[in-house]
Amino acid sequence: MSDWRPAPRAQSLLLNPSDSYIEEGGSEWPAIGTGIIPIVGTARSAKTTLALAIMEWVTDNTDRDLAFVGMPPTYLDALPQKMKERSSTPTINQLAELRDSVVLLDDTAVTLNARDSSNKRNRVLNRLAGVISHLGLTLILTSQSMAGVDIGLVRFTELAPLVKRIDPMAL
Repeated sequence: MSDWRPAPRAQSLLLNPSDSYIEEGGSEWPAIGTGIIPIVGTARSAKTTLALAIMEWVTDNTDRDLAFVGMPPTYLDALPQKMKERSSTPTINQLAELRDSVVLLDDTAVTLNARDSSNKRNRVLNRLAGVISHLGLTLILTSQSMAGVDIGLVRFTELAPLVKRIDPMAL
């Protein structure tokens, strides 16, 4: 196991609420255990790779389940065994059935486009964003630009934005 770990704010959302994390100044704080971690970066900047590394870290440091929304069940075959055992591939409509899980929505702007805010998927996820804390969910969203993602999704909960390579103008 390596010493790598996500940024402290992200750890706060990823760890179990009963756990604690160390801030950059060395202070210990209680984890929140729920929220949204948007990962933004240019095309081919390894956003999904970072998301998978974060989910592996969750597997090593918590007892939380993992969910890969919209992925085919065969996607799980490529995961390390320790991750595969705790993973599922729910649809967006099944998110409200999950509890105490870390959920990856990859290429969010494709599935949850801001221009499609009235579509069924966006309505389900926007309603869910307001109650993910009650479900104990942490959502990891990857996108090339948060401008393409429906803003309602990030209005109701704790955020820990992570930025990969991106042009400052796009950011």
